[in-house]
Amino acid sequence: MKLHQLRSFNAIVRHDFSVTRAAEHLHASQPGLTKHIQLLEAELGVSLFVRHKRRLLGLTLAGKAILPIAAQAIIVLENLQRTARQFSDHRPEILTVATSPTPARIFFPALIQQFAQREPDTRVHVISGSVSQSIDAVSCGKADFCLCSAPRVPVGDIAFFPCYEHRWLLVAPLDHELLKRPQLSLEDIARYPLITYKEGYASRAVIVETFAQRGLSPDIVLDTSDGDIMRHYVGSGLGIAIVGGSALEAKPDTELASVDLGELVPTVRMHIGIRRNAVPSTNALNFFDLFAPDLVRELTSLNLFVENNIDHVA
Repeated sequence: MKLHQLRSFNAIVRHDFSVTRAAEHLHASQPGLTKHIQLLEAELGVSLFVRHKRRLLGLTLAGKAILPIAAQAIIVLENLQRTARQFSDHRPEILTVATSPTPARIFFPALIQQFAQREPDTRVHVISGSVSQSIDAVSCGKADFCLCSAPRVPVGDIAFFPCYEHRWLLVAPLDHELLKRPQLSLEDIARYPLITYKEGYASRAVIVETFAQRGLSPDIVLDTSDGDIMRHYVGSGLGIAIVGGSALEAKPDTELASVDLGELVPTVRMHIGIRRNAVPSTNALNFFDLFAPDLVRELTSLNLFVENNIDHVA
């Protein structure tokens, strides 16, 4: 029984029994995943899936019983591999982080530099994507943890812990009339073409819902996950932008200016997400300690990752 076979089994279930989507998620071939399942079923001596011709329709009774055990086995085997790597002289330890584009570009570079000085033998790999993509990377074992806003619906196999909040900035050309107002309102902002985050990003949902609560519908002329693209098009006169607070601070622009929107748009609380029952590595805890030392003390003292009944932390 191989780890990749268990991962294939878990991925197919997570992707609604679509071998195609599971293969895309694992960056593998469909025939490869099919072979993994065939070998796993042969070794276990039972069928895991209900089939109709070549389609997988659901789990058999045996599959339903085996699925949670397989999920636990994946975690145990990955922890075993991680621990072994810490004592290996042949290859560096890898710490993989999943996060959204803004923290990846703005928040992480300085952290990674500090971490490299503290842990010179560890390499940090950053996976950038939406909140759902970041969470999925942790769920399937591609990432050690994610840094993102917590999902509105609890994720059964991920525990989330708040670590910091980011505010919102309105970005506009230096001579824009909005920057001259002593006090801004959402009604003022809604009169201008808006550039902001693309569909699927929690930041986009917060911004759109904030306007909707006031009966407003912003004219979004461009959506993207890249703060540099937002700045470029603001500078080109396409519109104004609402971005996460750090997206402009780290890269001053002589042609643009920003205004802190304060309480006009609710702040977003960022969370660290880690799989339940997966013991955080020493490297992960050292990384957290750079920006959330209180969380490290909490995780160490409460030993949350060996409990089965952790509730979603908001």
